[in-house]
Amino acid sequence: MSSNSEAFGKCKKQGCGCQIFRQIPNSINEQCYFCEHGSGFHEILSEINTSIYIFGLCHKDGTCECQRFKEDVSNTEKCLYCNHFFAFHQPWDSQRQVNITPSSTIPSPIITSSYASTHSNISNPAILLSQMPNVTSGTNNNSTSNRFTSARQELLAHYRPSLTVPFNVVQRSGRHINSQSRSTTQIQQTIKLDYLILMNKVDSITIPKVNSDSWNDLIDAGFIKLNITLSGNNLNQQIYDLFPMLTDQEWKVFSPKSGKLKNVQNMEKTIDFLKNNVTKSPKKLYIGPMERDLIVLSPNNRNIEEINEQPAEQPTEQPTEQTIVASLAPTDNYNDIESATLTSPALADNYNDAESVTLTSPASADNFESFDLTNTSYSTIYDDNQAFENAVNEFKDKIIEENPGNFSKTINLRRTDDETFFADFIHQIRTWDNLDFINKPYLRIDNEMGIDTGGIFNDSLNKVFTIFLEKTNSNFGGNGSLFIGEFSKTISESVMIEFVEEVKIFGDLLFLSIIHGGPFPHLLNESLIKYCFDYENDISINDLGSLNPVIYQLALNINNSLENTDLGLIDGFNEWAESNNIQKNQYSTFSNNPENLKKLSKRIWYNFLINKRIDQLNCIKNQINKFDFLKYLQSKDITLNIILKYLYNECYLGKDVIEKLHFNSNLTDTQSLIKQYFIEWINKINPIQIGQLCTLITGVNHPRGIIKVNFKFLPSDDLTDLYPAFHTCTQTIDISSNFNSKEQFELVFDNTLNDDFSIFTMI
Repeated sequence: MSSNSEAFGKCKKQGCGCQIFRQIPNSINEQCYFCEHGSGFHEILSEINTSIYIFGLCHKDGTCECQRFKEDVSNTEKCLYCNHFFAFHQPWDSQRQVNITPSSTIPSPIITSSYASTHSNISNPAILLSQMPNVTSGTNNNSTSNRFTSARQELLAHYRPSLTVPFNVVQRSGRHINSQSRSTTQIQQTIKLDYLILMNKVDSITIPKVNSDSWNDLIDAGFIKLNITLSGNNLNQQIYDLFPMLTDQEWKVFSPKSGKLKNVQNMEKTIDFLKNNVTKSPKKLYIGPMERDLIVLSPNNRNIEEINEQPAEQPTEQPTEQTIVASLAPTDNYNDIESATLTSPALADNYNDAESVTLTSPASADNFESFDLTNTSYSTIYDDNQAFENAVNEFKDKIIEENPGNFSKTINLRRTDDETFFADFIHQIRTWDNLDFINKPYLRIDNEMGIDTGGIFNDSLNKVFTIFLEKTNSNFGGNGSLFIGEFSKTISESVMIEFVEEVKIFGDLLFLSIIHGGPFPHLLNESLIKYCFDYENDISINDLGSLNPVIYQLALNINNSLENTDLGLIDGFNEWAESNNIQKNQYSTFSNNPENLKKLSKRIWYNFLINKRIDQLNCIKNQINKFDFLKYLQSKDITLNIILKYLYNECYLGKDVIEKLHFNSNLTDTQSLIKQYFIEWINKINPIQIGQLCTLITGVNHPRGIIKVNFKFLPSDDLTDLYPAFHTCTQTIDISSNFNSKEQFELVFDNTLNDDFSIFTMI
């Protein structure tokens, strides 16, 4: 894992256009979520820890773009990122070397002004980091070093109003790549695909299910190619050679990441662009026509959408047993399709010699007009979030089937003030048995009209989790907090589970929220989730960074120390040793070889993360594992990476929200202008405000589906009528069409976030 305070920028891999780095959780090679290149290929924006990155640029064959050497634990002489020996890596220039030691002061600034000036997009997290106040201290403070497991966590922690975030990152000072040492030989980029799929409609939405009739018809028509390798050289021509039916129009790429196909806007089609829109396994790429729909006829000359309907009467004479493909221009007369003659030199793979093909299909004009792939029965699973949700839904169906006659519970809430709300919610939850959690409960608030269709449920759980993480009581022991941690939270080790029922109830609520797609408390430290979901072996020292930076720094310094290091000189070790009854004459036993130092380091961080609170963690885990839930997830190949991605997929950049927005078609000019105001405003607000906006619309700060945007016309000059309306049950926002200017729009929406909204946002 990359170090906690490190921030990375552009990827230096040849041809890669990735501008930011977000690490895939638990990636051994520290791979980037966006480009799948290791962090070692991304430029580093923070201070260089030369005890971890021993050497700089790699010069292997003059073609390696690796920026720094980090030991591979399986072979310490090789680089973790490029797998080249350390001998190929350039030693750090002594004038540019910055070494983090236990006595280092907190440097500044965060990011160089030159970097910020060349990355003007406000949605870039590097820019957001660069705009933060410069928090420094005149005294040494190890607790400020390496606090965070990612730049994202650092970014969010800063914008949380209750937190003061000192950063341990410094200005890059003139590091540059010796371009003359690089070979000028261009390496041809390629992409290997298991399936290259041409969708027939310009606005295709539904993904055809493998081996369904629609899928098979696309194969028969030559719209699906298997085991294809595309290269960056003349990419357009390769596509046209594979799909001759596209030769008279442009083609585009669809993204399947949301579970439905979505148009991807891009000025230039490159191999890297295609890679960003390929499903992981099997590798599938979806493309489609840019200008007009293509017509697909099955072998019996039927529209593929008629598969599940009564078969059309077959003509007495079939011109061919193979599928016929046609691309119809907008002026084509569908009513004359039966007698239409196609004179294309190559309509499909097996028609290269055909000069003309006559269609004798009885398909009517109506069949063609209604042809689209929007039937949800053809849906299939391609992204991790959908895979997780499917597994959870199957689990619920299984339990319900095994236990017929069970009904949803109703939670009655007297008032929405924190104290009464929390007491009412918890009082009713504590009486439930395990089966009561399987059916999604209804919530009812006294003296309020309306039906809970999901919005109040999300709002309520969001509020409950917030109260839980901040809850204090002298009965909890220690400092009285139920959850502890500096920038993330874990259960307090002082809570005695035999006498404090809140620990058990918190586990119940996690289970309830997870199986019903509710909110997740993002401040919860990942080590708790890893342990409670049976991934104990994936817990690492990095999980401690944002929880307790002081203990983390101590463990990290010991882990990185050389053989026979005087442990007493490491800040904090003497205090730790004294609290654990370790004598100074034992120090040499721990430091006499590197392996013992690593064992000691693990004892420190693992003891803090797990051993000190093992009873509390087991209590929460037991409540999550109702009906062997964990075993069921594992049986469905739900990995830790999928779980963390689903739970921690927080919207914190403008683009995260914008890509979820769904606007009505046929907007007026005024509405289109206001739509642009809305998008530009989202790009301007900070991560905490983005979370607030998402909470208002969806009930959670990490919406997993689309956000619907409607425009309403209200014939009134009253400024209050310009405020948006939120429908959390349907994840919808209603925006007025009456704005007179961009300034007026931003004023209203800024005030919307500043107002003290009730936690119940559903209208």
